[in-house]
Amino acid sequence: MGETGMNADVLERAIEQNRVAQAYLFTAPVRAAADGAAKHFLRLLMCRTHSACGQCDGCKKLVAGNHVDVMQFNGDAKMAELREVGDFLWKTPFDGDRKAVYIEGADSLRPQAQNFLLKPMEEPASDTVFILSATAPERLLATVRSRCQQYAAPKKARQEVAAALPPGERAQVAAALSGGYVEEAERLLADEEFWDIREKAKETAAKLVTVKNPSAYLMMERLLAHQERLMDGVLELLRLVMDAERKSLGSSAEFAPDAEEITEKMAKFYTPEGLLKTREILSEEYDRLARCRSINGKLAVQGMVFRILEVRAKWHRS
Repeated sequence: MGETGMNADVLERAIEQNRVAQAYLFTAPVRAAADGAAKHFLRLLMCRTHSACGQCDGCKKLVAGNHVDVMQFNGDAKMAELREVGDFLWKTPFDGDRKAVYIEGADSLRPQAQNFLLKPMEEPASDTVFILSATAPERLLATVRSRCQQYAAPKKARQEVAAALPPGERAQVAAALSGGYVEEAERLLADEEFWDIREKAKETAAKLVTVKNPSAYLMMERLLAHQERLMDGVLELLRLVMDAERKSLGSSAEFAPDAEEITEKMAKFYTPEGLLKTREILSEEYDRLARCRSINGKLAVQGMVFRILEVRAKWHRS
């Protein structure tokens, strides 16, 4: 089924009128927003008043993680875990009139696991609903997607996102980086390590444009300071380069307020080709890290940094 914008009223009416589909897929470019939309629907489904009231037994059990009518997995689920779905489908709902199988980050499931889920999704018990969240729905098998009603989590304007957050400079930055999703901004605000990762990325970017001969070793050291979250470090450096590229092209878009000076310097230092090539290097490395989680981080960063410095040497303004 095709993707539509998420409308909570439509979903609430479907529940109230007992017209709930067999499977739903909630999507967004950022994980927190996709998961947030899926969880909101799950709360509506399990709430005694179907309003996600937060006060009834259904809501409280869901929050506590002990709702007997809900089976939850994530994209790293093993086949042994997924096989439990079969038994779950045959059980009668205990606390309400429906059961739910929620798969968070379903686009991370291996093809074998997705194929295994096809049969229960094709022939689910009439009282069971499958709820999936994904940031890259194209990674799901077409047969899985076709079984689901698809909803895209709605975006908000940057000012609306900021207004939903506690006041402060970080809130303004989080809103700028959220992609229009309050859930993502809230996740960033609560993630103290993220702010140091971003600071290291800004320091790396600054070295590229303020030092005559940037040290590859020092750049690597900053990017590897949070080696377990190397993808985040690469992503933040990529965001800075993308902002600089937009500035060099005269974009009037709003930029993250914590890096205005750095990105302005990058836009003036590099030629447009230099920013494009640097962006491509970072994008390629980010995608490679996403595809292969067992990659040697130190070697990956070393190769990436040397390529970035080669571009810097060739594609800067005189």
